[in-house]
Amino acid sequence: MPRILIVISLIFGMACGVAKANFNGSDDFTGTTFSSNWGATMSGGGGALSQSNRVIFTVSGGGGTDAWAVKPWTNNFGSYTESWSVQIDTYRSSSVGLSVAGQSLCNGLIVMPTAGAGPGGAAFDAYMDYYLDNIGSGSFKGFTSSLMDTNGITVGEHSVSASATVTGAVRIAFDAATKTLTGYYDADGPSNGYSWTPIYSASVTNWGMSDSDTFLVLLYASSGSGTNGAVYAPAAGDLTLDNFQAGSLAGGGDVAFHIVAGKGASLMQTNTAGPLVTPMTDPSWFFLSSVQPTSGTDSVSAVTLRTPAGNTFSLPYSDGEYNTNAGFASKTALDASFPNGTYTQIIYAVHDGTRSVPMTLLGDVYPNDPVVSNWTAAQTLDMTGGFTLQWTNFVGGTSNDHIQVEVKDSTGNTVFFSGDPGRPGSLNGTATSVQIPAGTFAPGTNYTARLLFAKVLGVTNALPNAVGVVTYLKQNFFPINTVSQPDLAYFDGFQSFANGDSLLDAWYIPVVGAYTAFHSETGMPSATVTNLSGNHWALLDCSGAPVDLKIKCAPSAPLTNQIITLRWNLWIQSTNSGFGAFSVNLPFAPDEYNPPLAFLDQGVIAVFTNAPSPDQAIVIGNWSPFADTVMTNELVLNFLNRTMSYSLNGQMLTNMPLSAYWTNLVDAVVFAVNEEFPTSLGNRFALDDIKITATGLPVPDAQDFVLAKGAFYAQTNTAPPVFRYDTPFAFLAEVTEQSSGTVASAAIQVPGSGLQPLTRQPGEDLFALRATFATTNLLDTSYPNGTYTFTIVGVHDATNQPVLNLTGDLYPNAPHLSNWSAAQNIVATNDFVLTWDAFSGGTTGDYIKVSIEDVSGDIIFRTPEPGEPDALTGTNTSVTIPANTLIPGRNYYGYVLFAKVISVDSTGYPGVTGFSAYFAETTLPLTTAAQDSVGDGIPDWWRALYFGGDGTTTNSQSCATADPDGDGMSNYAEYLAGTVPTSSASALRITSIAQNGNDMNITWNVVTGRTYLVQTSTNLVTDSFNNPSNTVATIYVPLAPPITTTNFIHQGAATNVPSRFYRVRLQTP
Repeated sequence: MPRILIVISLIFGMACGVAKANFNGSDDFTGTTFSSNWGATMSGGGGALSQSNRVIFTVSGGGGTDAWAVKPWTNNFGSYTESWSVQIDTYRSSSVGLSVAGQSLCNGLIVMPTAGAGPGGAAFDAYMDYYLDNIGSGSFKGFTSSLMDTNGITVGEHSVSASATVTGAVRIAFDAATKTLTGYYDADGPSNGYSWTPIYSASVTNWGMSDSDTFLVLLYASSGSGTNGAVYAPAAGDLTLDNFQAGSLAGGGDVAFHIVAGKGASLMQTNTAGPLVTPMTDPSWFFLSSVQPTSGTDSVSAVTLRTPAGNTFSLPYSDGEYNTNAGFASKTALDASFPNGTYTQIIYAVHDGTRSVPMTLLGDVYPNDPVVSNWTAAQTLDMTGGFTLQWTNFVGGTSNDHIQVEVKDSTGNTVFFSGDPGRPGSLNGTATSVQIPAGTFAPGTNYTARLLFAKVLGVTNALPNAVGVVTYLKQNFFPINTVSQPDLAYFDGFQSFANGDSLLDAWYIPVVGAYTAFHSETGMPSATVTNLSGNHWALLDCSGAPVDLKIKCAPSAPLTNQIITLRWNLWIQSTNSGFGAFSVNLPFAPDEYNPPLAFLDQGVIAVFTNAPSPDQAIVIGNWSPFADTVMTNELVLNFLNRTMSYSLNGQMLTNMPLSAYWTNLVDAVVFAVNEEFPTSLGNRFALDDIKITATGLPVPDAQDFVLAKGAFYAQTNTAPPVFRYDTPFAFLAEVTEQSSGTVASAAIQVPGSGLQPLTRQPGEDLFALRATFATTNLLDTSYPNGTYTFTIVGVHDATNQPVLNLTGDLYPNAPHLSNWSAAQNIVATNDFVLTWDAFSGGTTGDYIKVSIEDVSGDIIFRTPEPGEPDALTGTNTSVTIPANTLIPGRNYYGYVLFAKVISVDSTGYPGVTGFSAYFAETTLPLTTAAQDSVGDGIPDWWRALYFGGDGTTTNSQSCATADPDGDGMSNYAEYLAGTVPTSSASALRITSIAQNGNDMNITWNVVTGRTYLVQTSTNLVTDSFNNPSNTVATIYVPLAPPITTTNFIHQGAATNVPSRFYRVRLQTP
């Protein structure tokens, strides 16, 4: 291909030294002007590239010289250290014919180093093109992939014939791990979705590139001269390119990991005994199938699953993956819906093509229950260092099996993940531990962890650089709790003073804290700074007259109801056997301090259990062996459980109850020296590195608890709401966990009745007791007004029994949306103010909550809970839904709740607040206006989902009338039907009509959440489907369970008529 030699030198000079982000972007070439993402066209021999809704190659002049043209993509460049791919659609007019031997036409892509060089300074190139060539004995039509250098030497070239191709596509992909370029082709282009076939792969390690180098991609087309020197001059539409795409590929393919089929069970561990029989979630048995794309819908457009029974359904896309996870109360129910056998996952990959992946799940080889063996340690983590999570053996686990650990915070964000099979960090079935790095967890926080054992029955590599499995699983959910890191409330090492400075009656700000004060009751100058062991110390010298000296160390703010740790270094020089006292004093009354700890005569260390006096001192140790040495001291005052411990040089001497004599508020600590003998005995004391830290209340296992009675309403128009159910009156008692698994059990004592259990709610961190009734009389009979006592058993907090009262029957009025009409046509891109009629009698002590869910039940918007910042009170009449919270053209469910608060308990469960209330809740629909920038009836969001970009423009593939997958349904029809416009397998069509005795059984493809009309006609001429009497059934397909086909039996339809025709029609609004 000598026509390309000039191109290489031009491009090499243009691109040298350019560096941008990894390949990313696309161009559908709409309009007549190339975008700024492209560089200048370079050409020779009369070749030219122009744009008119495609890239058009033309030749002017010609004769004796090959014609060519190239255009570089300059928006970004391909990384040498990350995987990527580039692709483009190729078009050739069916009328093109090469009459002269040697003539050729080709168009496609070139990839080359941006600024790197190969051996001898030659830049290398990779081609992937659609090629038409007259080779004398006939013509070759097909695709060619080649690697060449600038000297015209072909390093490797492979071709595949595709004589029928008029519309095709070519692709070049780079695998950063193997440094390999691969050329792909699709013989029918985007017509039926991309299905890529590789032609040729080759290493580029001999291109002389380094990690800092990049790749350049160019569009190109050429017309080669024949044996007579003539160049074929294509007409304006004979040879074109369209739909350029460039993107990074994590792992070098469209799919990172996929589970074709998995069956398993979920358990929960709340103590050292292992997972409970009672599962964390109800239902506890599950089936799953999932696909994790490397780049979301840009990598995979759709996934379907075919079961052993032949049923086929689509996997919904959410949170970056395609996934179905169906739950069941028993293994029997699981097996009935998803039996063992062969499951086939059909993955519509954008670049890797449509892949059908069958795998067999047989044998019920479920793993043993995963049990965390160091569960206790996981409940009191100090994450200043790392943590090794340990578990009992996976019985029969091998290196082919898989173990996975995932930890999430209370908002559902993953903070640690050990990896999927085949990915970095992944654990095989022989592992018994995993190291969680320091800094992973925040102090004083509860997390929910999951330990999973997977018995892998089969592994597939059907997709490039992706592992797929079929497996049986067991997963154990358990809490992880980190201890709070203490706050530094006070520190002083006396470094701000010079050696010999007097400290008597000094008052100054220490390094950390509010102040330090030195005072002598006797007025003697006996406190100075001295240099001891290379550090500055406060020296308390009793070598003069009798002395009563005090050092008052105040934290930055008073410490209340906390764990207070006091550390200090102490040096005692005892020159005589007689000794007064060195004591640590705490407040026991306003402005009064007395010691819980003292160093006394004869080497005694004593603690005081009540009002301090020598008679109540308890001897706990002896300081004499440490005289004239540095003693490290730690006094811990735990005001949460009222205990006191003291350690000397790392050895604990006592851990005892803290007397009620000392208050739970510490505003200062006083160190005191007292030698009130008639004549001083000459003892000296020194203090250094005084440090006070305080650890706040630990995070409780429960977040809140609620007791309520109320009614449910529904608003369907501007009129007042009506009762939503036949049994609209409700009782509820709820306990919300701090995070999943932190509460072991909950129950409530009903007035005049027994203790009733609260049960864990599926998919929620919540225990609840809920009951509904037709009348308030029936409600009050079962749950009368009065005093209710909760019993909440926490994993860390043990048992707490808070109490709430519910009296007065103060039911609120039903919430009524006042701007109903506006709420049915919300402009999602703007802020929207939702308004309602006032809460009659509502006060700032009452509560209003607004939440919005999508049709799948996912919460899209909610106002804060009571006690959270910006929570709504009973006086609010509106709330603003921020712009872009909702999606244009969607339906939502809104909930407005009024709660009349009756009682509040914030002491029955320390750190947790509960309230009782009477409530009224109204459910109402909300609808957003569809944003249709093109104006053809298709919303922007839908066009962007399936065709890329922002959806505000269209082209020949994405316009309403186009049918890019060739299934007979236009894009507009696919939008209405909820089918996938890029998959011919996804379409609204009747799949079978079968006679069954006198009845006819009609089966068709469906999408959940839609309504279908089954219509019949005796002929296609005079009898109309549209005659209302010919609609024989209206079938609504609910959102759950996920199904893709349904059927209708038309009874007696096989009798009395010579022929009958059927039509299934989507009912549109």
